[in-house]
Amino acid sequence: MKMLITGGTVFVSRYTAEYFVCREHEVYVINRDSRPQPERVTLVKSDRHSLKGSLKGMHFDAVHGYMRL
Repeated sequence: MKMLITGGTVFVSRYTAEYFVCREHEVYVINRDSRPQPERVTLVKSDRHSLKGSLKGMHFDAVHGYMRL
């Protein structure tokens, strides 16, 4: 499953990403800063103002939200 997690450096979202990676899911994290992500997690650097452009052409099976939009 291909999933997007918003607010990827927050405590809960970081562990959510690790949980799904361990279960062989393809995980993308969108966040406004570039803190290191867990192994096999793809960072999409963006904020709420550039969100639409950052995700253009990308499709996900699930989205977990941990940030204010």
